[in-house]
Amino acid sequence: MSEKICNGKDAVNENTVDENAIDEETNCKKTLISSLENLVSIKENYTDNIGRYKYRVLVCSGAGCISSDCHAVKEALVKSLQENNISNEMLVTETGCIGTCDLGPVMLVMPEGVFYTKLDPSLIPDIVTSHFLNGKIKVNNTYYDRKRDEYIPYIKDIGYFKEQVKIALRNCGNISFSSMEEYIANDGYLALAKVLGEMCPEDVINEIKKSGLRGRGGGGFPTWIKLQAGMKTESSIKYIVCNADEGDPGAFM
Repeated sequence: MSEKICNGKDAVNENTVDENAIDEETNCKKTLISSLENLVSIKENYTDNIGRYKYRVLVCSGAGCISSDCHAVKEALVKSLQENNISNEMLVTETGCIGTCDLGPVMLVMPEGVFYTKLDPSLIPDIVTSHFLNGKIKVNNTYYDRKRDEYIPYIKDIGYFKEQVKIALRNCGNISFSSMEEYIANDGYLALAKVLGEMCPEDVINEIKKSGLRGRGGGGFPTWIKLQAGMKTESSIKYIVCNADEGDPGAFM
């Protein structure tokens, strides 16, 4: 997709995406985005489609879980679901780091929020039979709290998670990291639609300034200053550059 972004209501998308393309993971039709209405339509379509599944299993595919072979766990899960003829009831998704790298591979079962840890492929068939076929959580494969000396099946009850207030990372571990449709279903790009459709550059800078948004790479440089410098620079062509180093876990502040 190529995009030409202009100020205010003159925003234009020049799309080269196949209009008949289908998202392989969710089976949703991919929609070209040129308006706020498109975002709403994509969200509704995704929400309707996701509602047909009884369970959704989010398999962590962060760096830590990859190193402990989470992909083999996912493959074992998909195979077991097929063998038990319940694949049509389950949506298996790879998600970003959930935050418990020392317990990987891990997976989160929704909508209950059951958190399985320290998995390997050999454990999967029993989990599928017990949990997905018979409705009984395999408690001994869930999170173990060493201080309390007990298993805690539900992620909402785990101290490490329930004390956190996530803002920038609120969707991490909860959605597919590769699905644009799911990002939009979680209100992705709504702020951008507002900026392009309703706001002038000064409004955007003031809003970012009030928010306190800053760089996450260590220096904590205020984002609004960068935007203001770009706005004041006299040029007919301007660029947005992504500092990918801020995605490095070692630099993230």
